[in-house]
Amino acid sequence: MALNVSQPQLGWSEQDPEDWWLALVQACKMLAADQPLNGIKIIGLSGQMHGATLIDDKGRVIRPCILWNDGRSMEQCRQIENQVPDIRERSGNL
Repeated sequence: MALNVSQPQLGWSEQDPEDWWLALVQACKMLAADQPLNGIKIIGLSGQMHGATLIDDKGRVIRPCILWNDGRSMEQCRQIENQVPDIRERSGNL
């Protein structure tokens, strides 16, 4: 399953977390076609960087995940960098 990035506005970058789940299910089905999976106890996933996946009080996703390369807060980031010039060194992040 191909995972697509949505850009509903210029500079925005989002993905639907439901697509991640569907891709995992599809990958497991493909694996199960070749070998038994009944011995698997847990699956670990990696690949998402600094995404904001917002959930409600029941753990349900409430909007598409805002991805690491989303640019909608660029002005706020500039303001922080101007007010705290060593923010990158302090935080270890852009």
